[in-house]
Amino acid sequence: MIWFLYLIRENKLLLIGSILAAIIVLLVIGCSRTPALKSYTPLQAIANGDVVGE
Repeated sequence: MIWFLYLIRENKLLLIGSILAAIIVLLVIGCSRTPALKSYTPLQAIANGDVVGE
């Protein structure tokens, strides 16, 4: 446990930078634009072989 506290104290800038980089990467991935889903009617779904529930 003592070695862990030593690592945190000695590498504080590296730790903060790593956490900040991980947050930025997660934000970029999570907020990226995805193409809109194409909507179609139930008749088109049946024609495509999809299961349509009522």
